[in-house]
Amino acid sequence: MQLKDSLKDSGQHTVLIVDDLEDNVFILKSLLISQNYKVLGAYTGRTALEICFEEKPDLVLLDLSLPDINGVEVLQEIRQEPSLINTGIIILTATSSSDALINGFMLGADDFIKKPYHHLEMLARMQATLKLRDTYSQLRDVNNQLDSINRDLEGTVKAQVEEIEKSNRFKRFMAPQVIDSFMTESKDLLSISERRKLTVLFLDLRGFTAYANSASPESLMSSLQHFHKTIGPVIFKHQATIERFTGDGLMCIIGAPNNIPDHSTVALDMAREIRNVYEHEKTENGELLPLDMSMGIATGEATTGTIGFEGRLDYAAIGPVTNMAARLCAKAGPNEILISHNVRNQISNNDGVEFVEEADIKGFDYKVKYYKA
Repeated sequence: MQLKDSLKDSGQHTVLIVDDLEDNVFILKSLLISQNYKVLGAYTGRTALEICFEEKPDLVLLDLSLPDINGVEVLQEIRQEPSLINTGIIILTATSSSDALINGFMLGADDFIKKPYHHLEMLARMQATLKLRDTYSQLRDVNNQLDSINRDLEGTVKAQVEEIEKSNRFKRFMAPQVIDSFMTESKDLLSISERRKLTVLFLDLRGFTAYANSASPESLMSSLQHFHKTIGPVIFKHQATIERFTGDGLMCIIGAPNNIPDHSTVALDMAREIRNVYEHEKTENGELLPLDMSMGIATGEATTGTIGFEGRLDYAAIGPVTNMAARLCAKAGPNEILISHNVRNQISNNDGVEFVEEADIKGFDYKVKYYKA
C-alpha cells in the first residue's frame, strides 16, 4: 500500500533513520524506499547530527537510546540549528515513561511512535508530520514574502511622505499646478539654480503706512487677509510664483520655475485681472479694502533658485528686472499698471498701452521708457 502526500510527493522527502540497531534501520529503509522516500541511516547520535547538518532531511525518525549521545541531546542540537527549522522529528521509543515523552515534546519533537510499531501507523504518522512541516514551511515563505513586501511598502511610503513634505514646502509660494508639474517630472526645486528670461510683477497698496498706524489690529489683519484672498486665485490661475509677501504688497514671478513662453503677455493679463477683481471687491466691501492699488511690470533675465535655510525656504529671482518692476510700481498712481519698454515690445497686443515718459530711475544708469497699461 502506498500513501500519498497532498502537499509534496513522498519521493521529494528525505528521511533520516537514527537507531543503534542495524536491523531496525535496514527494515525501515526498505519500507520507506518502497514508498519513494529518499532514506538515510545513522547508528549514533553524532553521526546523525553530521548527516542532519549536511543533508537537511525533511524528517528524522529518532531513537532515544543511542550509544554515544542520547536522542534527547540530538533533538536539542537539531532544534537549536536555524537551518533545520523545517525538519520534522518523530521519536522512536520503547519506553512507557510519560515524563520522557513530555520532555521530548517540550524540546520540539513533532510526534512519537512506540516500539514495536505497525508499519501502516508509521507511514501515517510520518505523512502527518511531513504535511505539518510542509505547511509550516509554506507559511514561513509567505511570511518572508510579506515581510519583504512590507519593507518595500515602508520604503515606498517613506519616499511618498518625503515627496508630500517637499510639495507642501513649495505650495507656500507656488501655484498648485506648478507644484504638480514638478512633482510629476520628479524635479528637485531645492537643487535648481538657473538664469532665465522672465517677467516680474510688483504690487503695492497705496497709503498703507498711514492706514496701518490708524487702523485697529483686527481691522488691519482682516483687510490684509481679504486683500490676499481676493487676488491670490488670480495669481495661481496664471501660474505665477509668489516670490515674496510684504505688508502692503507682493512680488510675483511669471516664467519661472515653470516655463511660460509668452510670460510678458501673461503678466499683463494677470495684472489687469487683479485690478478688475480688486476694484469690484473694493466696491462691494470698501471697509475691508479701503486702499488703492498700484502695479509695476518688467521683463528680462534673472538668476532663479531656492534661498533660505531648512525650515524657511523661498524661491527667488535675483537681478535688475526685479528692481525695475519695483521702481515702476513705486511710480504708478492709484489703480495704475506701469510696464517697462521691454514688456511693451514683447506683449502680443498693445491695445490700451500708452507711453508715459522716458525718465531716470534709481539704480539704472540710463533713461528708462515706461508705459501705462
